[in-house]
Amino acid sequence: SPAGDTLPVLAAANARIVVEPGRAMRRRDDERGDGSADAGRGALAAFARGLELETLARVSERSTTARKGRLLLFDAAQFQRDDATIRGETVVREEATWTAPGGGASLRARYGRTDVEDNSVEGARREELRHESLVRVRGAVSPRVTAEAQWEPRRTRQRANGSESSRLAADFVEAEGTFQPGPLASVSLSARLGLEREPRLRE
Repeated sequence: SPAGDTLPVLAAANARIVVEPGRAMRRRDDERGDGSADAGRGALAAFARGLELETLARVSERSTTARKGRLLLFDAAQFQRDDATIRGETVVREEATWTAPGGGASLRARYGRTDVEDNSVEGARREELRHESLVRVRGAVSPRVTAEAQWEPRRTRQRANGSESSRLAADFVEAEGTFQPGPLASVSLSARLGLEREPRLRE
């Protein structure tokens, strides 16, 4: 384990921010008593009404640093240090969702980055960086048929003891269709394809 104070300390925090322009616009229209207040603004107003943005950030650090006060104050210089970190993880995720007026179509896009440093095993320092994305589209082809498609690329890089490294790339594609012949019945067909490349060592 890393050198330093023998008593480890844990610092962790989460932050989540959600922005919904459509909710603010609907509230304003309700106050005005005019549901068509944005009719003259065209496609931009219609797009904003269905938009939702979300940002998530999470950090966790277990460390033997002697500068515990600075760690608990979330001084960035005290995080993921080779000489003190036992295990540290930082996650950042951005997501945007758009729903068409009436709910007949939707689009979702997400990107996430996870950075991990793990020194919990004596003599083995491991670092991992993961990038994960997702794009999903859903729409009504007809009153009885809906279709959905999703693309999910993932990229991972690993390093051991600061020199050896490996990389893994994976792409997943998924499609689904639903047919409703009547109000009490539905038929769904789905398929998922994935392509993965094995990790390879790099100098």
